[in-house]
Amino acid sequence: ALPGPIGGLQTGCATDGTRVYTNGIDLLPHPPGDDHTYTPPTGGRVTAISLDPQAAIWRHERPPVPWVGGTEEQPLFENTGDPIACGLALANGLIFCTTFSSNQLLCLDANTGELLKEIPLGPVLCGPSVSNGRVYVGTGNTQFNDKPEEAFFPKKYTGELLVFGLPEEE
Repeated sequence: ALPGPIGGLQTGCATDGTRVYTNGIDLLPHPPGDDHTYTPPTGGRVTAISLDPQAAIWRHERPPVPWVGGTEEQPLFENTGDPIACGLALANGLIFCTTFSSNQLLCLDANTGELLKEIPLGPVLCGPSVSNGRVYVGTGNTQFNDKPEEAFFPKKYTGELLVFGLPEEE
């Protein structure tokens, strides 16, 4: 992950005892002397790392988001990164996380990093939790105000708790 004000590896890693699963954001710092230019994220990922943190096992790189902020006809930013800034939840060999720009709940195969499912949620700043065969995730955010440089992320001032079922083990 690239360095930046919120770039790099984020909090909320998970482990199954043989691997550590972590998330990341590529967000470049402001140019020197420019305190007002906002640089949108350039990437996001989930990575499986062996217990020897020098060896990555796999990476799930998020594809660019066509547009965010403004409208599709007049976007604030185009072809930006899709950071994963939330905590990760691990259950039944599956990893669950949410994306910051495309506002998706992701389900990845913990062994391969393959994307198994992507569910649109709307604006979300919450990582999922797993309990009793269900995935729980809260939506909504009030983190960013209406300044153009802070309006990059979609906003929703009310939220809801969504619950999804896990696939049954055979």
